[in-house]
Amino acid sequence: IYLGMYERETLGAWPSLVEPGDLALDIGANIGAHTLPLARLVGESGKVIAFEPTAFAYDKLCRNLHLNPEQARHVEAYQIMLLDTGDLHTKHLGALRATAGTSAATLDGFLARAGIGRVDIIKLDVDGFECSVLKGAAHTLRRHRPLIVMELAPYVFGATGGTLSDLIAILADAGYLLETLGSWKRLPMAESDLRARWIPDGASMTVIARPSGLPPPAPGRDSLLLI
Repeated sequence: IYLGMYERETLGAWPSLVEPGDLALDIGANIGAHTLPLARLVGESGKVIAFEPTAFAYDKLCRNLHLNPEQARHVEAYQIMLLDTGDLHTKHLGALRATAGTSAATLDGFLARAGIGRVDIIKLDVDGFECSVLKGAAHTLRRHRPLIVMELAPYVFGATGGTLSDLIAILADAGYLLETLGSWKRLPMAESDLRARWIPDGASMTVIARPSGLPPPAPGRDSLLLI
C-alpha cells in the first residue's frame, strides 16, 4: 500500500471519477487504502464516509486517519455493517444487534438519519455481500444516481445468500450499466456472458456501475502514511 502497488488499477482511476466537493462512500473500507486517496481528491469542500464492520480493520482505519490528519478532516468513519434490512436475519431470524462495537443498518436508513442529501460515488468491496448492501440502498440509487466502483468475484457469492445474476438484476432494475474500469468498455448484463468472456472461474474483476445516460469520465489528475 505504501508503495502504491495495492489495487493500482482502482487507485489510478479515482482521479477520473472523483471531483473536489464530491460526497464519496467507502463501503468495506478495511484499513483505509482507498479512504485516504478519496479524501485527498474530494478536498476541502467534499467528504468521505467510510464503513468498516470488523473491529480489527476499523481500529487500523482509525489509526491511519490519525496518521494523516489532512485527509482525516474530510472523513467520517463508522463501524457499521450495511445490510438489506434492519429487522430480522434472513436465516436464523434473530434481530440485528450491536456486537463487539459493530452495529447494522441499511444505507438508505443511515443516510436519512444523517441528513445526507447527495451521494456522488460509492466504492463497494464487501466480499460477496454486494446484493445485501445494494438492496438496502434502493432509494439512494434511484435518487442520487451515484457511480459505483466494485469488485465482481462470482466465486464468493455462494456463501452470502446472493448470486452474480441477482446483483446484475438489482443494478439493471435501478437503471445501471456495467463497464470496465479505466477503459470504460460496456460489459454484458448477463452472468453467463460475464463468466465466459470476462471473469473466469475463481477470478475477479473491478468494474464500474454507471447510471444509463451518464457519459464516461474524462481523464483525471495524483505522502500517505499507513500502518
